[in-house]
Formats: sequence, structure tokens, C-alpha cells
Amino acid sequence: MNGINYRLLTIIMPVYNHCDNIRRNLENTIPLVIPYKNDVSIYVSDNASSDGTRELVEKYVRNYPDIVSYHCQQKNITASPNFNHAVHSVNSEYCYILGDDDFIFPEFLPSVLSLMNKYPDIGWFHINSIKGICEGKESVLYQNELLPPFIELYKNGGDLISHHLYTPSFISSNVFKRSLWLCGAPQIKEDCNGYVWFSILCFGALNYKSAYYSIPLLLAGFPEKAAYIHNWIWYYIQGFGQLFLHLDKQIPGIYQRWIKYQQKDNWRQTMMLIGDVVYDKNLYLEREAAISKHIQNRLMKSYFHNCIHYYPKWFVKYISNNFFRLIKLISIIKRKF
Repeated sequence: MNGINYRLLTIIMPVYNHCDNIRRNLENTIPLVIPYKNDVSIYVSDNASSDGTRELVEKYVRNYPDIVSYHCQQKNITASPNFNHAVHSVNSEYCYILGDDDFIFPEFLPSVLSLMNKYPDIGWFHINSIKGICEGKESVLYQNELLPPFIELYKNGGDLISHHLYTPSFISSNVFKRSLWLCGAPQIKEDCNGYVWFSILCFGALNYKSAYYSIPLLLAGFPEKAAYIHNWIWYYIQGFGQLFLHLDKQIPGIYQRWIKYQQKDNWRQTMMLIGDVVYDKNLYLEREAAISKHIQNRLMKSYFHNCIHYYPKWFVKYISNNFFRLIKLISIIKRKF
């Protein structure tokens, strides 16, 4: 790793065997950093890639030694420990973990640096984004709350989490003080599958003023076939459930607010997600008890059980999913007329 002096903000880019992604991201980000290189640097944290990532990134280090630094783990230590190692390693007041398939807009840095100067007591900025399937196709606003004054201030991270629930869990939507992360790291919750890193951020933010910025400043890239797709049910129900259960001791009622959001307010989407277990029945047989613990809706719990044990793929794909789509269509028609 080459040494870079102290900066106000470090953009951390974790990567594992996504050579093409990190190349595109560096090509997009470096020109945006150059005008602010006295305040901003880039730190690539490679989780022991074997696809030529090291050779690629080292070229950028040689060409931009005052902007880009690089570290490669000796072995794959998994995602959250890689994030944690990177935050502990950099030399800056603020950190921003940018997913290798996400892209910041030209307005990102001037906006974020301005926010830091205007609100120096804020420890955690949650930034809105555009969600785009396959590098921008079928793009939608992640949170449709684009209204003045564009920034919501909270006395602590618990209040931000309570108002926005799962949305800060998109890693690239968070800019935070390094000290906040260091405060949360000792309270890491290893049983929050898929969201161990988010547990660090949430517990660290409990004693820091926080803010939500509604103007989208980045594109969240969602590939059509994500590597984590088979685990998404596991993450969304068990991972989030465990995290909010832990947080409930510090933020009373947050667990039940999550359950209401997931299993009442958005029950149709959750039911369709649960149906996907029919494609990985053996995997979810092993996980049934841990997931069922966080399903309080009786109909949902029964559907989850039946999808694992009884329902065939064709039934979920052609009958139940179309039924849920019909319910959505009826609700749209009712709102319109």
C-alpha cells in the first residue's frame, strides 16, 4: 500500500474478483476526485482477488500516487471484515464505502464536502440514490422523497434508522465519521447475516447526530443476476430481524416497527420474496427455524413453511406470484379512481 497523507474524506472501494467493475469505478471516480485531491483520496481494499485486480489497481496507484492507495488481503476475509479493516487503515475524518458496481454522480463530492463544512457535528450522512438495473436500465429513485429542504437532521443515528428503516443498509448511501465506525466496531453483531457491517454503523451512530439528504447523488448498480440473490431471503428476514432485535435494546420498539414495515405495510413484496425459497428448498430447510423466528404474520409463516415443504415451483411462479401481482394492480386502480 502506498502512503497518502491525511484527508478530510476517504472513498473506500472494496473489491473481490470484480476487475471490470473496479476499473469502471476508478475511471469514473478519479476525474471527480482530482479537483478535490487535497481533501479526498481513494483506498481500494482488495479481498484477495485472483482475477487481475491487483495488477489493474497498481497501475492507477502509479499514475495517481497522490489520490489512490491499495491494500490486498492475504486471503479472503469476507465482506464485512474487509470493510472494517479498510476503515481502520485509512487516514481521514470521514469515510465513504463505495460498492464496486455503484457510481457517484459529478455532484457527489461538492455536495458532500459542502454538507461536511455546513454540519460539522453530523457524524452520519445517509444519501439518497438512483437504483438502476444493469448499469442504469430501469432506473428508479431509491426513496421518493425529493422535497425541500432536502436534508433532515436527527439528534442521533437511532432516530435516522427509525425514520428510514432499511434504506441506509445500502452500503454506498452512507458517509460517516471514521470515529463513529471505530465506536461501533467493538459492538459488531456477527449473527446479522448479510448486515454485519451495518451493525457496526448502526451501533456507532447511536451517539452521533445524523442526517438524511434526499437529493440522489449516486447510481446503485443492481445486476440482473446478483451473486447474493440466493441469500437475499436470508438477509432480508433473518439478517435484518436479528439486527433490529439487537437494536431494540437501545431503540425501544424498533424491532416491531421493522416487523410492521416488512410484514404488514409491504406484505405483498415480502410474500413474493419468500416464494423464491422454492428454488433453493434444501438450503432453506436448514434455515427455516432461524427465519421463522422473525416472521410474526401467521399467513406469511404458513406460506414460508409450505413453500419449503410442499409447493412446487410452478405453483409459486404462475399461481401465487400472479395472485400477488393482481392484488397490487387492484390497489393501484383503487388509488387512481
